[in-house]
Parts: sequence; structure tokens; C-alpha cells
Amino acid sequence: MSLFDSFNQIIITLVSSAYRLTFLNRPRRLNSLQRDKQLPRVCWFGNSGVIGVHGISDLISISEQLEFANGISPFELVICSDKKCKEIIRNTKFGFPVSFLPWSYQNCFELVKKSNLVILPFAKNEFNYTKSANRALLALSLNVPVVASDIPSIKEIGNCVVLNDFRFGIPNLLNQHRIS
Repeated sequence: MSLFDSFNQIIITLVSSAYRLTFLNRPRRLNSLQRDKQLPRVCWFGNSGVIGVHGISDLISISEQLEFANGISPFELVICSDKKCKEIIRNTKFGFPVSFLPWSYQNCFELVKKSNLVILPFAKNEFNYTKSANRALLALSLNVPVVASDIPSIKEIGNCVVLNDFRFGIPNLLNQHRIS
């Protein structure tokens, strides 16, 4: 590791730590999709699922990668899901801003449409291997980029999404979005 790389890592760590100190961990509820901040919006939407198997557990399993990505390019994570998910998120410590939007078809569609990026993490298990690419296809149909795990259905559209790189894929796509 060069001195430049070490210096960059120290800066990223300091920025990430300072940002984390200013964050109130309790997710706020969005009454609408109006923003009070100008942070890019990264979205996850879906069912709370079965804890430890799929759903919100898949998102929580990549929380360290999300924190790292947020240290490079700060963003707000907006979760659109059911009430069970809201309680789980309330008890999860993310080191960056997290908001919750109650699930409805309209809320979900509007959130995806107004997001800068959609993330779709999936644990490696037989249940997730049977899932379709419908959420990724919804985002892509609305011109919203996607970072996702490489389950079989997502691999089929792998040339249209960033696969398995939440740590650097998120900041890279957010930075591309800012430039264009």
C-alpha cells in the first residue's frame, strides 16, 4: 500500500467517523418523497422476509459495505417495506442516514423513480436462488442503476447491473450520476 493509498484511507475513515457521530440512528418516516437534504437517495424495497433467510436480513448483512460506500460518497438509504421491517430497521445501527417509507405499490414505484440507485443484496441460499429479477428490471425500466448480488436471475441481466460490489459500486454509480 502506497503512502497516497494510506492517506486516502485515513481521510475516508475520518470523514466516515465524523459523519457517523452526527447521525441519529432512528430512521425517520417519510411522509412524502420530498427531501430535506440533498444527499443522493439509495433505495431498497421489498418484503421484510424471514429473518436470517431473506428480505431485510440480506440488507443488514451488507451494512458494513454500505457504511464503507457511504464514507466515499455519502447517501441516504430509503427503505420501502412493511411494518415488521420498520421495527427491525429501528433496532439496527447503520452509520448513515436511513429513512423508512411504508409499503404500497405507489410508494414503491415513486421511490424507485426518484432514487439515484437501487440496491438488491441477496444471501447465497436456495430461497434467493429462485427469485426473479423483477425488482432490478423495475429499476432499470425507470433508468435507475442497480447494484445487486449475483443470484441466477440477476446474472442473466449482469451486463446491465453492477454485480457483488456494494462497497465500490455504489459510490462509482452515484458519482457517475452526479457528473451526467
